[in-house]
Formats: sequence, structure tokens, C-alpha cells
Amino acid sequence: MCGIFGIAYSKSNNEEINKVDLKLLSNNMHHRGPDDESFHISEKFGFGMRRLSIIDLESGNQPFYSSDKEIILIFNGEIYNYKTLKEEMILKGYKFRSNSDVEVLVYLYQEYGHKCIEHINGMFAFALIDTNKEILWLCRDRIGIKPLYYFSNDKKFIFSSELSGLAKLVDANISKDSILEYLAYSYIPAPNSIYSEIKK
Repeated sequence: MCGIFGIAYSKSNNEEINKVDLKLLSNNMHHRGPDDESFHISEKFGFGMRRLSIIDLESGNQPFYSSDKEIILIFNGEIYNYKTLKEEMILKGYKFRSNSDVEVLVYLYQEYGHKCIEHINGMFAFALIDTNKEILWLCRDRIGIKPLYYFSNDKKFIFSSELSGLAKLVDANISKDSILEYLAYSYIPAPNSIYSEIKK
């Protein structure tokens, strides 16, 4: 299954990323990825993933870094057409060091920016940092097969593939409105979740 998570602080927030918080998010999704746990931590941003190894067991570890280290990516899911996209990117001069679909996405972003999403067919949720532009980009597949939840205020932005760890970290409260939505529709419509403070 795999799972991704991360924390970003605003420039006005004087705190630094705490690995204890990242570990809490990671530990609450161990069942999603028992094969690997990894992190990237900087002063104002930290993220990581739990990995269930399926494609490229050895060199597909994440976070995945572009060759110039400017792009950092964590990815949950599968890009169905990654082999075709890889061939196209090789013709454009990109050199690959793995057989991972994640690496294809990194170079698609370098080539097309946010429009890279128009080339991808699959089920996925990912977080990408462009260190040069100071951009954090979160994306989920069009149908929403892969989960992605987030909490946001003026000091921090936190995201996760799992509600449980995120709810603990932000001390979230059950939403009565969401309970009513669930009873009415048998699901909770986006962007709401079962917690008042957490969106999806």
C-alpha cells in the first residue's frame, strides 16, 4: 500500500521540524509499508514514507531526489504508463538510475512543471518539493483512489495518507456534521473528513 506524510512550517513560525512528530505519523501507518521507513528533514520542512516494495525493490527507495537535488519526491501508488513515459524522457536526454516509476515523475516535473500531471495515468498521491522555487506540491489521482489528508493553519501544514496519526498530532475532534453526512450518504464528501480540523 505504502503511505506518505509530511510537515511544513510557515516562515513566520519559529519552530523547527521535530522528527518525533514525523515518527508519530510514520508509526501510525506501519501496516501500509512494512518494508522501509525513510525521511527528509530540513529546517522548515520534513516528510517521509512507509514503503511496501513492489517495483524496483533496491533502487526505488524514497524520498527520491533529482540528480541535481533540487526536486524531492515521495510517492504512494503506481503510474501505469511509466515505461512509455520513461522512453519519452530518455529521448529528451534524461538519464535514469533506477527502474522506478517515481523517478519518471521527477523528470516529468522538471520537463513540464505542474502540467506533468496531464501525462500520468495511474492511482497515486504524492508530495513534491521544488527547493529552487520553494514550492511544496501535493497531488492525488483524479478519482481519489489513494488517500491524502491534511491539516492547515497560519503556522503549519501537515499531510498524511492515514487519518490516525494526523488526528493525534493535531488533537483533532470528531465532526458532528461529518457524522450526519456519513449517515445520509454512506460516505463523507470531500473536502471533509470525520475530523473537524482535517480535510481530504
